[in-house]
Amino acid sequence: MADFNKNSQFKDELRPEGASKLLSFLIVIFSLVFISYFGLNFGYIPLLEKKISEAKDILDSLAGEISKEDQDRFQGFERGLVSIDKLLNSRLISSRIFDFLQFNTNKSIFWKSFDFDVQGAKLNLRGVARDYDVLAYQISLINSLDYIAKYQTTNARLIDGGKVEFDLNIYFNGKFLKSEK
Repeated sequence: MADFNKNSQFKDELRPEGASKLLSFLIVIFSLVFISYFGLNFGYIPLLEKKISEAKDILDSLAGEISKEDQDRFQGFERGLVSIDKLLNSRLISSRIFDFLQFNTNKSIFWKSFDFDVQGAKLNLRGVARDYDVLAYQISLINSLDYIAKYQTTNARLIDGGKVEFDLNIYFNGKFLKSEK
């Protein structure tokens, strides 16, 4: 039991010294926070406010140097640029249809007619496939594309030589034809 008492005496001797070190550390941290707060609040913020007021005075003096007519013309020009930017960002890029056809058409299919409605984002195609298997493969390819809202195949029929003529209507979702920024 003597060993137990020695250990508890050893722990009691360390506690007051550790607490005083912790208290000293906290006082230093609090002092740094206190000095930083008042230094920013009474030193740096007034300096920033002074710089801001100086910059406003310079801008006001520059505004007086430019005539009202020039300012109005510049504002009109700026509104024109904003309008052009909106127009360019909202335009539809119909040339993407040709890339779509090039990369998503089976080599055993050829298109006989092509009609594209830009406003409705609808592509009407009439094509000829080597056989029904090729047509089914083409339809499964179109079905797997995420930028196609829906599609419709009509008038599939056998023609001379065992080939299949068909009509295909493809409806694209809104993002496919939008310009990218």
